[in-house]
Amino acid sequence: MKVNTGISLLLWAAIAAAATVLEDARAESATRASALPSVPTYVCQKLTGDIQIDGRLDEADWKQAEEVRLLDNSAKGAPMRPKTTAKMLWNDEHLFVAFIAEDFDIHATMKERDQYLWTEEVVEVFVGRTDIYVEIEVNPLNTLFDGRIDLSGQKGRPKFDVDAIAKVDFDIKHDTVVQGTVENRKDRDVQWVVELAISHAALKGIHPVPPKDGDVWRINLYRIDRSLEKGKMTASAGAWSPTGGWFHNPSRFGKIVFSRGK
Repeated sequence: MKVNTGISLLLWAAIAAAATVLEDARAESATRASALPSVPTYVCQKLTGDIQIDGRLDEADWKQAEEVRLLDNSAKGAPMRPKTTAKMLWNDEHLFVAFIAEDFDIHATMKERDQYLWTEEVVEVFVGRTDIYVEIEVNPLNTLFDGRIDLSGQKGRPKFDVDAIAKVDFDIKHDTVVQGTVENRKDRDVQWVVELAISHAALKGIHPVPPKDGDVWRINLYRIDRSLEKGKMTASAGAWSPTGGWFHNPSRFGKIVFSRGK
């Protein structure tokens, strides 16, 4: 009996310990989830005039568009460093997105479309739904990556073939203005600006296009910065709606509401 009692006590102790570990894990997971800010909403105003895609953002519509700041892509919610801001506009043909990325060490080497731009410095737009979306990236050399990602039926961390999703060539106008030098890593740079016009046709089959007043799409804006400082490489990742980790977490995409204004 003593032996059986001892085994029973050990068993119950093990069960209790396992339950405690499970509850701690659940609590930790809930803490991480609750630490993320609420998914943001951007009211995107329709153009009143024309925009020239030249990376300069000097049109009146851009000056009046709401500016948002990217946050550290973690659960902390602090503003991304270096500072990165973005704006959005639309018309019946395109969704317009602009990034202003402060950067003391602007660097990129990739010049061919659909190279793996995210391994260097880049800004990114993911737009669509939470199961199907378009991924668009531009680096300081004005190189473009575009792909279409379908996560239908997948659970957990998404899996996809990068080369397969990149077998699209969307109608995307883009230009970049660099205040600094891309090739020289010894000088100190200022910033780079990216201006994009994404054809609504890229979203065909994902959303009715063109969008109408009041339509809501899911979208996220990202930046990856890799700077060399005092001989050491530092990396940072920012998002308009932080995912707390991997960028491909569409449940964390923000919402863009199309508005014709007053």
